[in-house]
Amino acid sequence: MADIVGTTRTPLAFSSADGLPSYKWAVDAGEIAQIPSFQKITSDWNALIDWKSRPQAQVSPPIPYTFEFNQLDCNTTSGSRNCTEACRDRTSLFTPTNLRVCSLLATTSLLVADRTFNFSLSDSVTAQIADEWQVPNLTSFDGAGVLANITDCITQSCTVAPDVGTCSKNARPSLNTPVTVGTVANLLQSLDHYCDSQNSVLNADIAGPGVIVSYLFQISLALLIYILVGISTNWPRRISNVLGLGRADLREKGHRVQTRLASSRFRATLISSLVEFQEVQLYFVGSIQVASFISFSPNNPNTSSSNSNSFSSALLSSAIINILGVNGVYTILLCQGCLQREGKRSWYIFVLMSIVFVLAQVIVGVGDSLLPSTEALWDKLKSDHPIFACGNNPSPMTYCPPPLGFNAALTTGAQGRHVFAISGSLAYFGLLVDQLAYASPSLVSTVTNKSKRLSGKPNITDCVRRAWPWLRHLYWFAIQVILLLGTILYFAILLEVVPRAGIRDTSKWSFGQIIAVTVWAPTIVKYIYSNVFGTNDDNAEESMSKEHIPRSERPSHENDNLLEHGLD
Repeated sequence: MADIVGTTRTPLAFSSADGLPSYKWAVDAGEIAQIPSFQKITSDWNALIDWKSRPQAQVSPPIPYTFEFNQLDCNTTSGSRNCTEACRDRTSLFTPTNLRVCSLLATTSLLVADRTFNFSLSDSVTAQIADEWQVPNLTSFDGAGVLANITDCITQSCTVAPDVGTCSKNARPSLNTPVTVGTVANLLQSLDHYCDSQNSVLNADIAGPGVIVSYLFQISLALLIYILVGISTNWPRRISNVLGLGRADLREKGHRVQTRLASSRFRATLISSLVEFQEVQLYFVGSIQVASFISFSPNNPNTSSSNSNSFSSALLSSAIINILGVNGVYTILLCQGCLQREGKRSWYIFVLMSIVFVLAQVIVGVGDSLLPSTEALWDKLKSDHPIFACGNNPSPMTYCPPPLGFNAALTTGAQGRHVFAISGSLAYFGLLVDQLAYASPSLVSTVTNKSKRLSGKPNITDCVRRAWPWLRHLYWFAIQVILLLGTILYFAILLEVVPRAGIRDTSKWSFGQIIAVTVWAPTIVKYIYSNVFGTNDDNAEESMSKEHIPRSERPSHENDNLLEHGLD
């Protein structure tokens, strides 16, 4: 390689990074983060073109422009690391990592010829890296030919791969314009719009129209039941107490309304339906979680995780699975709290709820590992959508990042799993203590007696007893607010998915999508039937409002509810 001697031009320098690269994608990308997105490629490319106008290039002597090579750059089809061969051969050029580095080297060769940059091997580090990566002689390298190949590939991908995405007129580079230093900026300007019309297909098994509607039904029913349980339990009384300050008649009217609601068929059937709804959504969310672990095998290119048309599609499908498997537990914890506060404590339901909660925490732990192998996904894309001008590689649009508007909500949901790890644990701990207190009536008295003996000061225990109702109410209020906010956020995120689910497209409503919606039909139909014809659940018919029945007259087991009634 020949040295170029010069003192007024911006010098070039090479450096290398240890380990595998980690590029920033819009969502948690796992192993896919080892390759750059198309947006990252054009961003680095623009930074190179704009370098001479930046302050670093205006000082004297100018600060060198540094190329940083990583372990995956310039890998060839033969397995060697050779930038000269990788950039000349279309088969290796149009991999994401090589497209980034080769577009930069090709543009740099034009800038060296244009006397914008000065390339010299006098620096030992630059010389060593140039030898290790077999960087071409930038004074004689055919950079214009490489850029012409890139233009040809981009243009052909806009027409022969419509399932991945189509290109607007502004995103189609001109094949008739010779590639020079002056036209590279125009090429980049068109590439800035290349990803605008990408079509990130979501797996129908994960986010098809019927499946999405089923998720929305789950959240809507959970919120509706929560509100109705609150209305039938104590909300009218509490609202009348607040609005009726100084007006005994208004408070009395509120109490009468509460008493009628508490003993009505409406409340009895509501609680009965809540039990059934909780069981259905436990199996529903649990099935999603188990299917995620089974289906998202990183090494199997035929799994649902890699059954997609782009890296963006695979990332979005994985992000949705994280949202469903984790944030879907918010509605379960919310309904479980309603059940236990209404005295409906079943170990069968509680154990199922515990399993689903643990699986959600496992998903939080494994996080972005629920993604396909980058190599397996790339091989699948090559076999599905080869483009001749791209060296029989898939369209470069396959590594465009997820759409910004659609991705923002998914990023929030995926990152929210870490919030769930804390808030969900707090809610589950309270439900567990309440369940154990109900199952062991002697637990509360034993704890109280031991605390008296250990403290030796009964007045401390008396203080705890007096403060406990306030602490209990504060705890449950905070937990309910957190669970409600989590459920509402979950609902808002799913609404962002609706436009891409194709709900209005009748061709996407397959047999399986219709079946997915009907999973909630038994709960809805049974509730309507029970309100019209009554319920056979004697316990539900005898459901009583704890707010109106004196504690001494309630069934004895209710006094054992630690979180609801305090240390009795």
